[in-house]
Amino acid sequence: MQSVRAASVVREWNMLSAAYTHAQKVWGLSLPQNPFRLIKRPDTGKPRNQRITPEDAAAIVAALGYTPGTRPKLQREFVAWCFLFAIETAMRAGEILKLQPDDVAGKLATLRDTKNGHDRTVPLSTAARDLLALVDLPLPLSSGTLDALFRRFRPPELAHLHFHDTRHEALSRMAKEITNPMDLAKISGHRDVRILFNTYYNPDDALRQPACSVVIHFCPPFAGVQL
Repeated sequence: MQSVRAASVVREWNMLSAAYTHAQKVWGLSLPQNPFRLIKRPDTGKPRNQRITPEDAAAIVAALGYTPGTRPKLQREFVAWCFLFAIETAMRAGEILKLQPDDVAGKLATLRDTKNGHDRTVPLSTAARDLLALVDLPLPLSSGTLDALFRRFRPPELAHLHFHDTRHEALSRMAKEITNPMDLAKISGHRDVRILFNTYYNPDDALRQPACSVVIHFCPPFAGVQL
């Protein structure tokens, strides 16, 4: 538990428990009682259900000094670009940073060697494609730099927001348009649909407007320190 999160342990736990039960019931192996049912699972804690309002997105992008619709040049501007792109695609930060030119074809992006070890294809909204037209892949940004700059520049009143909350926000919005949970799971990369809906699905009609369309109207030019 010191090197991995409790949620990762539980995922492995479920897989091994299912394999054990399968061996008993389907293969007919004479095995003792499933040991995974005899001990308590690790507590994964309460899932985050943080939403990102259009006003929140506008404030974060402005604080990072990025003017939507322009080509990012500074590292903090690339962080803002990633933030908007993540809200449109539900991609993790690391997946965005690993994107290569050949991974994007029309309205689709293929993510290679993702967190769960499988490739997956993500549809690209019009806003996502417009954002891609502003940059050259791969992005000149590391995961550590993205995290550090996001934490440094986000407004103090939004210190509770994490970059990874963009994934929750994106999937909650997608869930309004994609009614088949298996299709949504293919986009998110979740192998267990229960995790998808327990952790990421949190629709709210008041927040339905895409972030990019709102940010364009709310973000003034930034006059802060250059990085």
